[in-house]
Amino acid sequence: NAILISNDRNEIVPLFYLQNVEGRAGGMAGLFPLIAPEARFADVGATIETALDAGAGRPVYLIKPMPGLEARFDLAPRAAPLVEVTGIATATDALVAVDLPFGPLTLLGYTLVQQGADMLVTLHWRVDERLAADYTTTVQLYDANL
Repeated sequence: NAILISNDRNEIVPLFYLQNVEGRAGGMAGLFPLIAPEARFADVGATIETALDAGAGRPVYLIKPMPGLEARFDLAPRAAPLVEVTGIATATDALVAVDLPFGPLTLLGYTLVQQGADMLVTLHWRVDERLAADYTTTVQLYDANL
């Protein structure tokens, strides 16, 4: 009695076959982006949020690890390759809000965690529009006294 999600419809089609042809796995629902022409299925993130919101408490699983989703959702590894989505990610460190737009992206804020002599800086971004290309980011921090 779970909701299974993939970012690739071809990975969910076998579930539909089991249900509709063989009459098995009836308690599971399979979802993927663009399963319906609605904003709530526009991408894998929206699809997961829809499953969490409309799933009536049913467990939600990714059928495989999907790197990057841990920034938006709380994930827990289960029997490989399943990953349970337990909810929207909760910040464990104090987020310093910035809310600064950069074209199709918004820098929501950052967290700082002191690790001995090192400082871990995590930037929290939101994608507001589809990006025209793939990008790589780098960050350089300088001493303010230089």
